[in-house]
Amino acid sequence: EWRWVAQSMIPTRAYENGVYLGYANHAGCQNGLTFLGQSVIAAPHGAEVARAGADPGIIFADLRKYDIATARRRLPYLRDQGAIRFR
Repeated sequence: EWRWVAQSMIPTRAYENGVYLGYANHAGCQNGLTFLGQSVIAAPHGAEVARAGADPGIIFADLRKYDIATARRRLPYLRDQGAIRFR
């Protein structure tokens, strides 16, 4: 039921915000329940740089600051956030 979060929403949120985004999800079986797993590290351009399966494990990735800077140049609305004032 929640597979779409790990597979679609997390990479989309990374893309929308121009950041690396890590999503850790419970994996394996415990007390008769089977968990999805599918932990992911998504890059600022929305691609997966590491993906776990359904079994417990560890994922890792090299993160590059350059990718963040490049993504933020393509996201003009992020430039406006400094001008927003809340009262």
